[in-house]
Amino acid sequence: RFLTPEILHHIHKEFRDHNVKWCINALGPAKINFRFSVLQPITGLCHFKEGISTLKQVMGRTLHDIQCFIVGIIAGCTPHDVVIVIQAVMDFCYCIQAYPITDRDIEAIHSTLQQFHLHKHSILDAGLCHGKACWS
Repeated sequence: RFLTPEILHHIHKEFRDHNVKWCINALGPAKINFRFSVLQPITGLCHFKEGISTLKQVMGRTLHDIQCFIVGIIAGCTPHDVVIVIQAVMDFCYCIQAYPITDRDIEAIHSTLQQFHLHKHSILDAGLCHGKACWS
């Protein structure tokens, strides 16, 4: 049981195309940029001194570094359910990368999907999702 690299690429791309945009919409570009810019630089991780809202092309390493910080960045500034949704999607992304995927991993994946579906309404309620890509 495993997922191909192509599927993993698409999952991470979806994180950037949707979840990061939801976070930018939740905080506003200026606030999220400020919160990323004041993070203490850490050796081995990108320092986003200009923030993330204007990034055009995000490669794997940069996206990974955004994922490392995003929950802490939005916590306390967005509704709690929105933080749960973002955390659930991130947990899902990490769980599906296990090799091989065990029965315990499948339970964890199922649990994160349940969390997502239980709280996904908060993205719509907060007005963070715009356009055709939103679910109903």
